[in-house]
Amino acid sequence: MWTLILTIISAVMFFGFVAYCWAKFGLLDCYSAYGPCWAKTPPFSWSFNPWSLVTVFTALLLIPVMVELSSGSTWQFTGFLCPALILFVGLTPDYGKNDLANKVHCVCAMVGAAFSIAYILLTATHLWWLLAIYVAIATALTIYYGKYYWCFFFEMAAYISIYTTVFVMICQN
Repeated sequence: MWTLILTIISAVMFFGFVAYCWAKFGLLDCYSAYGPCWAKTPPFSWSFNPWSLVTVFTALLLIPVMVELSSGSTWQFTGFLCPALILFVGLTPDYGKNDLANKVHCVCAMVGAAFSIAYILLTATHLWWLLAIYVAIATALTIYYGKYYWCFFFEMAAYISIYTTVFVMICQN
């Protein structure tokens, strides 16, 4: 039951925040681009802003859930690394101003996305089709909104794939 509660809190917080960011700042090229927008918004004119708080907190909530759900799997470490790397993304909202933060941010985002795919394909092998569906939807949205937004839609495909996979795994246990 605790896995369901943490996942619901994380999903509602994350997707609610993304929707709020889209309403407040418009559609941006990637999720991380909302970090600097918040840093320029009083009273949040500080580096560690609401974008960082939500990104870090939602990732922290998913770590124990994903590790628990993949218990006994050789690939359990992917359930830790996927959200842990996203946590580091949330800790680097100044990726546009600082070279080291930019490297950490970009590497952690890309490797975190790779581990999210690995988690689905290696620990929930029967759910591979979810990833295919969400990638197809991201492709369609990219075509509709324009190629400038491809990163945002594929990031959202990765997030919704993980959350859907986790919810299905919880329901199957």
